[in-house]
Amino acid sequence: MRLLLPTLVLCVPALAGEPRISVVDTDGIVQHPTAASIQDLSDTSWPDWRGMWIDSDVTLFEPTRSAWRLLDGQCVIGAFMIEADRQNWSSESLGMLHLDLERTRTIGPLSARSLPDPVSDQLHLVNGDRMEGFITGLDGDRGVGIERKRGPGATAEVSWHPFNSIMLLQLSGRGEPGSGWRIWLRDGSIVDVAGWSRDKAIMRLDGLHLPGAAKSISIPWSMIRGIRPPVGGVQALAGQPWSAVGGEEQGRLVPAGTRATGDRMPLDLQAVELNGPGRFRCGLQPGGCHVHLMIEIPGPLRAMGGCTVILREGSREVARTVLDATQPTMTWRGKFTQDAMEIDVQPGPGGALGGTVIVRQAWLVPITSQAIKAPPDATNPSTTAPAPPAPPQDPG
Repeated sequence: MRLLLPTLVLCVPALAGEPRISVVDTDGIVQHPTAASIQDLSDTSWPDWRGMWIDSDVTLFEPTRSAWRLLDGQCVIGAFMIEADRQNWSSESLGMLHLDLERTRTIGPLSARSLPDPVSDQLHLVNGDRMEGFITGLDGDRGVGIERKRGPGATAEVSWHPFNSIMLLQLSGRGEPGSGWRIWLRDGSIVDVAGWSRDKAIMRLDGLHLPGAAKSISIPWSMIRGIRPPVGGVQALAGQPWSAVGGEEQGRLVPAGTRATGDRMPLDLQAVELNGPGRFRCGLQPGGCHVHLMIEIPGPLRAMGGCTVILREGSREVARTVLDATQPTMTWRGKFTQDAMEIDVQPGPGGALGGTVIVRQAWLVPITSQAIKAPPDATNPSTTAPAPPAPPQDPG
């Protein structure tokens, strides 16, 4: 999280050795409560915050662990296991789970980037090859089975591929919205729960929305990286729909474009690179929202003459700033009532070379009157209770 926090409007230095806590209120303003003030926090005593994150790094228990990503955005770090002909997923943090392929988006390295939803299942092999078909199952001895036709009119055949030959397994299926409280863990896992409570150094998670999960588990509070409530939570601008126009008529050799860049942080916060000059449209929440963002010129481009950044809501100009080597960043927070905003990046004295900017610390908070409360408990299949989790390692 260190890359997200250096230029926030409100800066309160943390005590030596104490990770900094950041929360976003209903107006999108960042505050920094002390560690002592949240020792008895729970889903029932949660203030009207729209999200919280803690300045701590992801620390994997074992580098060889894989990520099981579900269609609703949950992610569990662990390993595939077969137990009495049952497909399981073992997590040191969350115990033994049932690996439900119907709810699976991908299985592979934590570092694997999200891919567009495929029309058929895919196996990405370690040598760069890719096969498309229908995943028939997982087997401890044979690996992954995939049914496919080798040519038009051919009979479908099932071939098996050992796990060590597969880099990424991706199943077809539409993404689903998450539900409940979303929790980010330091091992890289992301889970939804019906409720939770904290007792100083321990956090209890109740009603996990994961197949086969125990009804309740306890983990060290030091494993927590972020919490988002079930209603009105912070949403990353990187996850909103972006589009771009222009660029070439302003000296750029290819059309303007956008791309998410860098690792995803708690609350799914991620930077967005705007390759301008050009006009960039970001879809917002219907009903209005508060927006917070910081726009900066990347370090290597600050000597290229800079650019002018104009923020608009429809035809209304809400901010205008000239960015260059002497003033490379701008921070803005305000309210939008329409369903989109536009960032217009115009070339400066150096032409198109200075027209690329990065949008950081970018989120929206929906304007809602709904109260934050825990949803009903999820119904989970019976399962083996998880073993106590191993203590997390200190970040390096």
